Amino acid sequence: MSMAEVFDRWRAEAPLVADALWAWWAAEIAALTPAPVRSVVGTWRKGLVVVIDGSTARLAYEAHARDEVIGPLDLAGADPAQVARLLSPNARRRAGPYAARLRLDPAVALQVPMTLPLAALANLGQVVEFEFDRFSPFSRDRVYFRHRIASRDVENAQLHLELTIVPRDLIDDLRRQARQNGLHIVGIDVADAPLPLGGNARAEASQRAHLLKLTSRALSVLAVAMAVAVVVIPYVRDDTEIAQLTADIAAAKTGAGASLKLQDAIDSEIHDQSFVIDRKKATPPVTELIASLTRILPDDTWLTELQINGDTVLLGGYAASATAVLAMIDRSPLLTDASFRSSVTQDAQLGRERFDIAAQIRRQGQPK
Repeated sequence: MSMAEVFDRWRAEAPLVADALWAWWAAEIAALTPAPVRSVVGTWRKGLVVVIDGSTARLAYEAHARDEVIGPLDLAGADPAQVARLLSPNARRRAGPYAARLRLDPAVALQVPMTLPLAALANLGQVVEFEFDRFSPFSRDRVYFRHRIASRDVENAQLHLELTIVPRDLIDDLRRQARQNGLHIVGIDVADAPLPLGGNARAEASQRAHLLKLTSRALSVLAVAMAVAVVVIPYVRDDTEIAQLTADIAAAKTGAGASLKLQDAIDSEIHDQSFVIDRKKATPPVTELIASLTRILPDDTWLTELQINGDTVLLGGYAASATAVLAMIDRSPLLTDASFRSSVTQDAQLGRERFDIAAQIRRQGQPK
């Protein structure tokens, strides 16, 4: 096992080990705590959960063994005090919403297998986002989803994942109904595992870029305001305070410059991601390329070599006429600029010409 695989495995299993250690430590502390104190603390630590089962909903306290059901919840209505009435007298009524998790029936989720190269472990989240549309029947911006590593095939260098996909409209509607009934949904669970509610990587990067831009502008305004203060304050402050303000202005300008540099770096990353996606869409799939070669090559021609290096396709094999094969490849709707890489040789034993041809992949929109 390589160091990269060891690190990736540690990164995936470290949270589980930490949770186990914390559970053991909490159990030891609880054993030393008097029963009345444990009872009060246990009540404080309980979290609310809304369990959705088909068309019904119920409010409960989360527990390790099984949930403590409080009562049925009518999400179809719009009663902000509904939760407070269910919790009373065990909890004080308040004006603000109650924080709770939403637990969905696994039947509402779609389980989709995904197979990726084992090397994708190094940057798994971004790779899953990039390849999502190839495996899912839904577009990425219309669903919430998470991925789970099902197995690793080291021999074939493959990583088998399982995608859990839930329609975005369903969850957003449930969150809206919960808000109208006095609940603030802080998390979603499907099949006893959390479902991330964030957007895709590019959307999150755009949000970070917007936040940094606002921060940069705020720091610039602060720098200008402090520059004005440097002019005004000498009339009411001594030289020590003026020197301190000058130092603060320099620090603010430095922070603004660093924010602008970081903004430029994020803009460049978003541009690079868009370039890679556009380039992928413009390139025909490998399966389509192989199918095209199968159709245009005659039956008396066979290939002993087929390599795809970026935009270049390298073909080697035997044919009755290598020149005819070159002309056929050059007329392919997916290939262009076909040429011999080396001289054509005659194989006396096979009665065929040995050829070695290179061609360029034609991208969408490229003239024939």
